[in-house]
Amino acid sequence: MPTRSLRSAGLFASLFLQGLADQSVCFRAAAIIFSTGPRLMFDFSQFSAGNLSGAREILESLPYIGEYTRPSTALEFVQHNLLASRNSSAPAFVLLATDGHVQDAVQLIADVSNVQSAATLYGIGFGTLNTSALGLYLPVDHI
Repeated sequence: MPTRSLRSAGLFASLFLQGLADQSVCFRAAAIIFSTGPRLMFDFSQFSAGNLSGAREILESLPYIGEYTRPSTALEFVQHNLLASRNSSAPAFVLLATDGHVQDAVQLIADVSNVQSAATLYGIGFGTLNTSALGLYLPVDHI
């Protein structure tokens, strides 16, 4: 994925959070980048709807890792390490930036379903997008 595409996805995520805040939606935010392993950029305890300035800067300058992504494993990490540890009843949103390439479609469908049981899941396609596979990630709501 080109670095420019990652910056575009980060900018979109930043504006997405700001749009939620502008609508007076109460939420907490977390961000990870994921390639062969997770890298937590910030967790739910650091930023909320009323305090997004630092989160937006982080999202707009996400580092490019340059390795293959594992979206199913990323969603498992989100479910077990971020969503499971939330101590808030505020709505949770997961914004998955993906190139649409699937390593294990069956596992991915299960992981999408598990995350959707705890959060609203949205997807952004970027890079050399495999659009036919994007539907596996987000069969209902995707951007």
